[in-house]
Amino acid sequence: AETAAELARYVRKELGDDAFWSLHDTLLEPGAALDDDSLRLDAEIAGVEPDAAMDAVHTSKYLSGISSDQDLAADLGERATPTFYVPGRRLRGAASIEVFEAVIAEERERAEKLLASGTVTDDQLYDALVRDGQAPASFETKSPGSTPKGAPSRGAKKPKVTIVEFGDLQCGHCKEMQSSLDPTLSRRLLRYNALLDYRHNVRVWSVAVL
Repeated sequence: AETAAELARYVRKELGDDAFWSLHDTLLEPGAALDDDSLRLDAEIAGVEPDAAMDAVHTSKYLSGISSDQDLAADLGERATPTFYVPGRRLRGAASIEVFEAVIAEERERAEKLLASGTVTDDQLYDALVRDGQAPASFETKSPGSTPKGAPSRGAKKPKVTIVEFGDLQCGHCKEMQSSLDPTLSRRLLRYNALLDYRHNVRVWSVAVL
């Protein structure tokens, strides 16, 4: 799914976050094709010049950013998508909205207590919440990290809960989640005072069945 990820990043660079998420949702629709002709049509519908978009895809213009996401997933020991960190608590697979609501509520309460203590500012909150996060013992100790500058994200501007998603635009479970949980969760992000930070994780093994 690397070509689809390249196109999504190109569209975001040209047209911004709303266009990125619209294309992201389109690419994860059941039956969506990721061949060159389909991606060219998706680029045109998204509102970018198709030849320029496909040139960016074929020259791997955004490969370094995608590779960084892959490396982070590997450091964290991830082997399948979708995987979420809320904010540092790992949820693997297409969990139900009830599971997300429960975890987000707990993490929001923890964030509010930390902010009320006066020991951290809004900008320091996420790093403080994931400071003790650990990857599996065989991997480097690491949290998903703060949202990189310019990374695709949607939701609250000053979130108390940041959800990091590792997804693959060719993953069956990601498509399943997109058609059920993801639209519901996305609509509720502002109510939750939450932010969804999307990381492309497009290694071949990321399509493994959970």
